Amino acid sequence: MKKRRVLHQACAFSVAVMLVGVNAVPVVAADNNSSATTVATDEKAFNITVTFNYWDYAVGADGQHFLTKEMTSGDTITPPTLTVEEGYELKGWTINDKFFDATAQMSYEDIVRAAGTSEFVAIQAVIKPVEIKKTAHVAFNVDPEKGKFTDPAGAKVVTYDLDETDGDAHPIPKVEAKEGYEFTGWHVSGANEADWLPESETFYVSGLAFYEKDKNDGYVTFEATFKEKEAAVEKKDAELRVHYVDVNSDNYIKDNIQTIKKNGKVGESAEFTAKDLTIPKGYELADDKWSTSVEYGKDADVNVNVKAKEEPAEEKTVEVYFNIIDSEKGSFPDYAPSTVVSFKGIAADTDQQFEIPAVKANDGYKFTGWKVEGAETQNWDADAKTFGVTGLAHFPEGSNVGYVTITPEFEKVEETPAVAVANATVVIDSNEGSFEGYEGTTELHNENLQDSKYNLGFLPTVVANEGYTFKGWKVTNKAGEEIYNLDANATSISFPYGVADDYTVTAVLEKNEEEVAVANATVVIDSVAGSFEGYEGATELHNENLQEAEYNLGFLPTVVANEGYTFKGWKVTNKAGEEIYNLDANATSIAFPYGVADDYTVTAVLEKNETPVDPDQPSVDPSKPSTPEEKPGTSIEENKKDDKTSTTVAKDDKKTNKKESAKKANEQKSDTVQTGDHSNVFVYVATLLIAGAAAVVAFFRRRNA
Repeated sequence: MKKRRVLHQACAFSVAVMLVGVNAVPVVAADNNSSATTVATDEKAFNITVTFNYWDYAVGADGQHFLTKEMTSGDTITPPTLTVEEGYELKGWTINDKFFDATAQMSYEDIVRAAGTSEFVAIQAVIKPVEIKKTAHVAFNVDPEKGKFTDPAGAKVVTYDLDETDGDAHPIPKVEAKEGYEFTGWHVSGANEADWLPESETFYVSGLAFYEKDKNDGYVTFEATFKEKEAAVEKKDAELRVHYVDVNSDNYIKDNIQTIKKNGKVGESAEFTAKDLTIPKGYELADDKWSTSVEYGKDADVNVNVKAKEEPAEEKTVEVYFNIIDSEKGSFPDYAPSTVVSFKGIAADTDQQFEIPAVKANDGYKFTGWKVEGAETQNWDADAKTFGVTGLAHFPEGSNVGYVTITPEFEKVEETPAVAVANATVVIDSNEGSFEGYEGTTELHNENLQDSKYNLGFLPTVVANEGYTFKGWKVTNKAGEEIYNLDANATSISFPYGVADDYTVTAVLEKNEEEVAVANATVVIDSVAGSFEGYEGATELHNENLQEAEYNLGFLPTVVANEGYTFKGWKVTNKAGEEIYNLDANATSIAFPYGVADDYTVTAVLEKNETPVDPDQPSVDPSKPSTPEEKPGTSIEENKKDDKTSTTVAKDDKKTNKKESAKKANEQKSDTVQTGDHSNVFVYVATLLIAGAAAVVAFFRRRNA
């Protein structure tokens, strides 16, 4: 019984040591992946990228026209300091329709409220021209010798200093003229000179003042104007009776006495000149400088010498007639529908040139020139534009009027069918490519395609510039309509036969698109072991085009473990099935390798809970003590993975120092022994060996007994 008790005690001690040893090795959640971050429990929080834009009239301290920053919940940002062009000022910033002061700090929450759920937020600078205030100085002046201000009474001068944009009506001062004067209004001197009526009561200042260049002070002056009142004077008529005398006969011309009256001040004289006289018909003044005077209030008689006019010889004139005999052949378009254009009363001796009427030949006829019939018969070319009458007309015997008849002549034209002319211009954008053998030429002109049966028999070889690919030719007509779309193999073009048009043949080059590495990630779970909170029934969550989020999976769903299972973390594999990350249960996002195209699978790792061990019925064979196994030649991280410890993986090799720092921090926080602590492992192994040896000794003693 004693031996059995010792054996039981040894076995119990061995099992206890084993249990203590196993439980003393903690599960370490090494936070070595800086991309797997833990965020606030508020699922609505997300990172945003804000860009301040100030492309016009401003530049930042770095010489750029934009500034981009990353923000997350709780962050604030101060807008950049800008250097604004002279004459402009920064008013503030806008996000959509939300306005922020120029220097006010912006919080993450304010920006998200203004921008909505967008992860990329544009903040636009509001830059306006500096408002320059202009002042108009208005002055009303009155000559104190001629008048005075009555409202405001006693003022020597009335002034206003007004904003140029003032839209109000302002009162004009009241003025009273002094005795002997009459107030006639205002003379205004400013942007323009003007005279205003005395009834004017108000004025508006906008546009009234004169401003010197680059000055903000303008001036306008209102000067009261007066006129002297006329004194009461006596006025009477001065009467002159004119008697016309023929100097050749020294006789009065019968029934030709003219009475002329003028009114004026008594004491002054009225002046009478040749302009006041009405000369009898057939006579003219013998002295065209004649004049006399008569005092107002008096009358007088005067003889005025006249002489008979000499009758000139009758002047010869010419009449010219342009006639169209057959209106079916042509017309005078400037005088239509008339077929006769006449020029009458032309002095026969004038050297003036007159314009020949334009002629339009009707369809089927051609205007060939003019037939002239007058003093003689002659012909003029169709190009003749003007004519003179000297020696041109025929004067009938005893007549002072000469006549000329000018007739346009036509000839019938044999109609020939019109040829439909077609041309083609081959063009290229020099930014995209060039024509081989035509360096520097962007247009190749091909005219009169009708001569080659409307065929363009040659298309130049196109050399695409770097970054472009030649795709073919686009052919448009004069109306801009696309009629052909040819591939790059085309070497000639047949245009519509017999159609007149101007074609443009454009070389089509397309900019090569840069290949984008597409990455996708599918988050999966075994429905037997657990589920995604908020995604009932879903075992796969697809996240496509991660390259649009800089290869980041910004959200991992919350995992709900089924009864009997525990959520341990995430296993990430690539398309080839290689495990690239092993993340603990705290991970909320994943940063995948940047610029790498792949299809990733993110698997929720859930382990089935083990059945607790009854100390009275140990399941471990005392003769085979279990010890933690550390693989020789493996890293601490690999041992952790074998122990099913959740590990986060760094985004790239540059994060190594950060991983070591995180590991050391975790080791300092833990009070228990961690995987990879070699000194403590040796202690546990030794203890287990001693316990095992004690059990073996007890067994053999019992056997021998």
